[in-house]
Amino acid sequence: MIPIAAVLLIIIASVCSIIWPKTIWYLTEGWRYKNVEPSELALTMIRVGGIAGILWGLYAVIMIIKNNLSWHR
Repeated sequence: MIPIAAVLLIIIASVCSIIWPKTIWYLTEGWRYKNVEPSELALTMIRVGGIAGILWGLYAVIMIIKNNLSWHR
């Protein structure tokens, strides 16, 4: 089982990738190059990944809560 803190960290990172995709690109890829800007496709894919991360995180939170509630019965 994934701890709730790890899930919340993934959700926060996913929100950051939606809000600041250029910063995320620089932290993951851009530091390797000089005087290069990310393409619109790269920024879009970072945002899509952020949306997927949020959806997965919300699903994981629901499953954790559901399992904890059913365990106490």
